[in-house]
Amino acid sequence: LRGRNAALDAEVVNLKQGRDAAEERARTDLGMIGEQETFYQVVPVADTSH
Repeated sequence: LRGRNAALDAEVVNLKQGRDAAEERARTDLGMIGEQETFYQVVPVADTSH
Protein backbone atom coordinates (compact mmCIF):
# COMPACT_ATOMS: atom_id res chain seq x y z
CA LEU A 1 0.00 0.00 0.00
CA ARG A 2 2.83 2.38 0.81
CA GLY A 3 4.49 1.63 -2.49
CA ARG A 4 1.25 2.33 -4.36
CA ASN A 5 0.78 5.61 -2.47
CA ALA A 6 4.34 6.65 -3.27
CA ALA A 7 3.79 5.89 -6.96
CA LEU A 8 0.56 7.91 -6.97
CA ASP A 9 2.25 10.81 -5.18
CA ALA A 10 5.02 10.81 -7.78
CA GLU A 11 2.44 10.79 -10.57
CA VAL A 12 0.61 13.76 -9.04
CA VAL A 13 3.85 15.75 -8.83
CA ASN A 14 4.71 14.80 -12.41
CA LEU A 15 1.27 15.85 -13.68
CA LYS A 16 1.48 19.18 -11.87
CA GLN A 17 4.95 19.95 -13.19
CA GLY A 18 5.03 18.67 -16.74
CA ARG A 19 2.91 19.00 -19.82
CA ASP A 20 4.37 15.79 -21.24
CA ALA A 21 2.94 13.72 -18.42
CA ALA A 22 -0.50 15.30 -18.81
CA GLU A 23 -0.40 14.72 -22.56
CA GLU A 24 0.58 11.08 -22.11
CA ARG A 25 -2.24 10.60 -19.61
CA ALA A 26 -4.75 12.19 -22.01
CA ARG A 27 -3.59 9.90 -24.80
CA THR A 28 -3.64 6.65 -22.85
CA ASP A 29 -6.62 7.20 -20.55
CA LEU A 30 -8.86 9.39 -22.70
CA GLY A 31 -7.85 8.35 -26.21
CA MET A 32 -7.02 11.92 -27.25
CA ILE A 33 -4.75 12.83 -30.17
CA GLY A 34 -2.78 15.95 -31.09
CA GLU A 35 -3.97 18.70 -33.44
CA GLN A 36 -1.76 17.69 -36.36
CA GLU A 37 -2.29 13.94 -35.91
CA THR A 38 -4.66 11.60 -37.72
CA PHE A 39 -6.33 8.72 -35.90
CA TYR A 40 -6.56 5.38 -37.69
CA GLN A 41 -8.50 2.47 -36.28
CA VAL A 42 -7.63 -0.90 -37.78
CA VAL A 43 -10.43 -3.44 -37.46
CA PRO A 44 -9.59 -7.07 -38.23
CA VAL A 45 -11.75 -8.81 -40.80
CA ALA A 46 -14.14 -11.30 -39.23
CA ASP A 47 -13.48 -14.95 -40.03
CA THR A 48 -16.60 -16.07 -41.93
CA SER A 49 -15.27 -19.50 -42.94
CA HIS A 50 -17.00 -21.28 -40.02
